[in-house]
Amino acid sequence: WSSDVCSSDLTVAVSDGSTAIGTCTLSAAGSCTVATTALLVGARSISAAYSGDVNRFASSASFTQTVNRTTSTTRVASSVNPSTHGQSVTFTVTVTTGDGGLPSGTTVSLSDGGTALGTCLLASGTCTYVTSAISTAVHSITAAFPGDSLRTGSTSATLTQTVNRTTSSTSVSSNLNPSTFGQSVGFVVTVSASDLTPTGSVSVSDGGVAVGSC
Repeated sequence: WSSDVCSSDLTVAVSDGSTAIGTCTLSAAGSCTVATTALLVGARSISAAYSGDVNRFASSASFTQTVNRTTSTTRVASSVNPSTHGQSVTFTVTVTTGDGGLPSGTTVSLSDGGTALGTCLLASGTCTYVTSAISTAVHSITAAFPGDSLRTGSTSATLTQTVNRTTSSTSVSSNLNPSTFGQSVGFVVTVSASDLTPTGSVSVSDGGVAVGSC
């Protein structure tokens, strides 16, 4: 470009299809730069249009810019670990992205080993799943974000959730106390626990001598 052209005549308009991206002013070397972070995912048709001046005709050029989805990272955390059987546990899932956005409206799947545990719906990059139905064992919890139109999917590292047995309380009472030798006595045993009503067998002893079971 020669120096006889005013800088105001050296403006180039850059567009993504019919959407304006911005303008820039050509340098003496005949180039300029327009930067943007607003390109959508896909094959974008980018055009640059020079309007011309008194000495030069207008011209334009276009090319295809491929915009790929950005990456994501998924994490899962437990509200209480270890927990006890029957205790309510909240799993919080957090999804962060390479573009800094916070995904919303996408369903995240939680698994216990290879078994589906449940789902939650992302809002501003987080969601929670609450359960009290995890069995007494050591569990491998993962959360999977399937991705969306802007980000690729990702699966969290495994969270080891330990569920311990809950405590129980046992009481015994007699239907006849005091009793006399040879008289039939019934002993009532009650077992309670914080999670559910226990089932199973109870052994009744007199000192170290077994009396019976129920």
